[in-house]
Amino acid sequence: MKTGAIFLDRDGVINDAVPGGYVLTRAQFRFLPRVRNALAFLDKNSERRIVVVTNQSPIGRGMVLRGQVDALHAWMIGQIEDYSGRIDGVFVCPHKPADGCICRKPQPGLFMQAAHKLNVDLSQSAVVCDTLSDILAARAAGITECYRVCCGLPLEDPPAQAHLYTLVGTLAEAAVAIVAGERGE
Repeated sequence: MKTGAIFLDRDGVINDAVPGGYVLTRAQFRFLPRVRNALAFLDKNSERRIVVVTNQSPIGRGMVLRGQVDALHAWMIGQIEDYSGRIDGVFVCPHKPADGCICRKPQPGLFMQAAHKLNVDLSQSAVVCDTLSDILAARAAGITECYRVCCGLPLEDPPAQAHLYTLVGTLAEAAVAIVAGERGE
């Protein structure tokens, strides 16, 4: 039987994004406050899978090897598990923006890959992300439960697109809202 998933963007949701740069090493990777606790909360209180979907163009740009990114993600998952949280899968788009692939957000390919591999019902899924391109990718995949993390930065979205998501301050706030919705609260 298919189940839904909680899809998470990585940079800006799980870890600090590097303005104008990329998070390529453990030394650059800094978990945002309460993220590991939020993932433990979701593990205990939601039956949905927890899946990371992330654009990682430094691979396609030749700045880092795919194996190095995979090793960083394995380390990230280990850190999350140390807090009793979990990640059921990490799906990466390694392409540059100009490559025109179907997996780079705002295209829905990463969500479709995850749904196929993990037997996920996208209509029963949610996404927590930090950019409009993530929201558009989720919507194109059929996900309507969307939470956008805003860490104090001004949003540059056209006002007509604000209805596409619920604005939250952190992944922890999104986790509480997701679980409350699952419980019908």
